[in-house]
Amino acid sequence: MAIKAKKYLSAIFASSVLFAGTASAQLESLPSSFSSIQVPFKSEVAEAQSNVQSPITVSSGAYASSGVSPTLYNTGIFRFLNLPVVGSVPSSAKVNVVNYYYNYSSTPAGMVAYLCWNDTNNCVNVSNNKSGRLTQFGNKAANKSFFFAFGVSGNGSALPRPIYGGKSQVIVNYGY
Repeated sequence: MAIKAKKYLSAIFASSVLFAGTASAQLESLPSSFSSIQVPFKSEVAEAQSNVQSPITVSSGAYASSGVSPTLYNTGIFRFLNLPVVGSVPSSAKVNVVNYYYNYSSTPAGMVAYLCWNDTNNCVNVSNNKSGRLTQFGNKAANKSFFFAFGVSGNGSALPRPIYGGKSQVIVNYGY
């Protein structure tokens, strides 16, 4: 039991050192202003899953999942990066803290980013913080996946140049 607790505390300490900033946001749904989403949600997630790199397991009380954020070509359309659960997370496990970061080649005016748990009704706006530490997902089931939703507000017109995604990651710390 003491070894398990030590591993768990080490994972929390390591992730909090890596992600010192804390975002102060509330859980929300994706905004309805993006009503012109042209591709069904499941199609976008399926496409984004092909970009997911092999995640690594941090410890028995945490997992890391990463991938390359999708390229953005148009305004008014969300693109998604699915970050699957890594390893065998028990159904009784609950999220404590989620550390995250995302990367893009540039950040145009009106760019928005959300980190979501399980569906589009449990999202935190992380547009102003490309990395951080979130507690808003506390007590949610740790065996459900997270995903990023990225977009640029507008009417669906083409961006002057594509916004290329870089490596993005979540580290999910959980307890029982």
